[in-house]
Amino acid sequence: MFTLEGQIQHKVCFINEHIPDDTEIVLIGHSVGAYVVLEIMNRVESHKILEGDFSDRRHTPALLYHP
Repeated sequence: MFTLEGQIQHKVCFINEHIPDDTEIVLIGHSVGAYVVLEIMNRVESHKILEGDFSDRRHTPALLYHP
């Protein structure tokens, strides 16, 4: 079983090692998952973060939900 920090580190390593640089991914989190997504976005290699016009939903890298 992973701690919260362990879960974050695992996801960051997975993205950096297994997701090709030219692949666009969308991260979705609710509540604590939203925190996890923010941490992943801060830690993942910068070239993996989708950049663009965030008013266009096709270029939104993350959806964060909190009650």
